[in-house]
Amino acid sequence: MDTPQFDAFEAFLQSRPEVESASKIAGEGCYHVVLACAEPVELEAFTQALQHYGRYKVASEMRRVKE
Repeated sequence: MDTPQFDAFEAFLQSRPEVESASKIAGEGCYHVVLACAEPVELEAFTQALQHYGRYKVASEMRRVKE
C-alpha cells in the first residue's frame, strides 16, 4: 500500500509558479488547487507531474460571478 506523501505534495505545489492557490480541504478530495495556465499544454504538463502523487480531477472555470 502506498503511504501518503502530503509533505512532498505540498512542496511540489509550492514550487510550481502556475499554482495560484492550494488548500487542504475536508470532503471529497484532499486538496483544492487553483492553477493559471495560458495554454492547454501547461495544464497537461502539470497533470502529468501530478500523477506521481495520486489521483486528481480537473474542473475549468466557466465564468467568475464574484471576486
